[in-house]
Amino acid sequence: MKIRSQGLVLCLLMFVVGGIAFYLQKPSTNAPPLQARAGAPAVAALEHQSETPPPPALPAESAVGEVPPPVAAPALVPDYEYKISRVLNGGLSAAQTAQLLIDLVPGLPPAGQAEAAQHICNLITEDRDYDRIRPLIHNLTLPQPVQDVFMTDLLNRADNVKLPTLLEIAEDPAHPFRADAKTYLSVYLNGDQGPDWPRWSDAVKQYLVKERALVNGDPR
Repeated sequence: MKIRSQGLVLCLLMFVVGGIAFYLQKPSTNAPPLQARAGAPAVAALEHQSETPPPPALPAESAVGEVPPPVAAPALVPDYEYKISRVLNGGLSAAQTAQLLIDLVPGLPPAGQAEAAQHICNLITEDRDYDRIRPLIHNLTLPQPVQDVFMTDLLNRADNVKLPTLLEIAEDPAHPFRADAKTYLSVYLNGDQGPDWPRWSDAVKQYLVKERALVNGDPR
């Protein structure tokens, strides 16, 4: 009986030991399965998505704190330029355009008056129309640069326009070109008549008569 009990105990011990060994050899059901080789890229993609995105790139070192160069403001066109341009592009005849500029001169600044004067002289090319300019050359309120334009134009006119106008200027004691006008007359008339203005006038008339005779083929 005792031997049988011992055999049962021995069998029980062997059963227990065999169960423990079996349990130890069985793979754990809680451990994650090994990743298949084909799935490696997917794992890498998930790992990449989980990374923190890189910070934005900083500007180049030379541009950090650099102040952009100032933009040059467009040059302002003087108001008189618009007025003169509007007259010149009005589609009128040369004489009409010149007259509009002549009417415009008193209200222009000195720079505008000088520019208008140049256009007036260029537009009035016919000596028969010089009477439009004559009041301006006697206008002593005009600044010196404007008078220079009209005086230069006068010296390029025909003698029948130039000499009588020079005589008018020479007789005006307030005109800035009085002395110059008298000098030019002396050269043309081959003599200085001093303060005797009637003699100056007669000399101019005689000069023009002789010149007209030469033009007409009569040397008298």
